[in-house]
Amino acid sequence: MGVQCRYLDRYFLVIDEISTRRYDVLTGAYIELQHLLKRRTYFGCGTFLNNTTGEEVVLVAGGGGPLYTTSIPDCEVYTPSLGTWSSISPLNQSRVAGQIVTMASGVFIVGGWAGGIGDIQVEELDTTTLTWKQVIPAVRAGCEGAVVAVPEGVV
Repeated sequence: MGVQCRYLDRYFLVIDEISTRRYDVLTGAYIELQHLLKRRTYFGCGTFLNNTTGEEVVLVAGGGGPLYTTSIPDCEVYTPSLGTWSSISPLNQSRVAGQIVTMASGVFIVGGWAGGIGDIQVEELDTTTLTWKQVIPAVRAGCEGAVVAVPEGVV
């Protein structure tokens, strides 16, 4: 599972299988939000700036289907100003446990596994059209690691 560090935010979302709750770190209050549109487990999750609306939205991508027997390609975004989840284009390759990384150049899903395959093509989300494309040249990643964006010169 991935970890994201954000130093100035007041809230975080707890998203589990179907429910979504917002936690206020200053007051300790939980607020129930709209449920995900599709039940899923072991999904990728992150945030990005929607180029069309200019609002930061939450992305949930892929995951395990009912009874943990299938991987799914479905993706959803949560728009805070509307308080709703909406479907966007599915991944090109379904995956369980993919990691989302947001960078200045784009939003990527890295790794995961599907149908016994643990070496999956990296995909990039177009934040204007909300569609996925495979990264060219082909970049593949396994299922038991993590991904993090780092500034140039750090590594």
